[in-house]
Amino acid sequence: MDTTSNPFVIHFQKNDPILFDALEKIGNVEIHIVKDYFQRLCDAIISQQLSTKVADIIYDRFIKLFPGQKIDPLFLLAIPTETLREIGISGGKIAYLKNLAQRVTERSLLLEDLAIMEDEL
Repeated sequence: MDTTSNPFVIHFQKNDPILFDALEKIGNVEIHIVKDYFQRLCDAIISQQLSTKVADIIYDRFIKLFPGQKIDPLFLLAIPTETLREIGISGGKIAYLKNLAQRVTERSLLLEDLAIMEDEL
């Protein structure tokens, strides 16, 4: 395995030899990082307590609701609740998604600050 080009593998080589050994046995692992925090949080909300397969199907339906498949908080607020229910999102998750979109839109939640926040409170 080429450890010089994948920063995640390098991290595990230095910090977690057990996981590094597992990665060597598995072979090349592609890791896709989405830097859009709003998109990542929407995915996390939708995926909670679902199997990976079901979560992927619902998230795929969700993302197709947006122009250019670019999740946008303002656009999300305009999507009728019934439309979101029809693609398989529960009422509770719709409330969480809409609350997130509202807070991001009114800037009471600054997602760009997540990258610089400490892990501990």
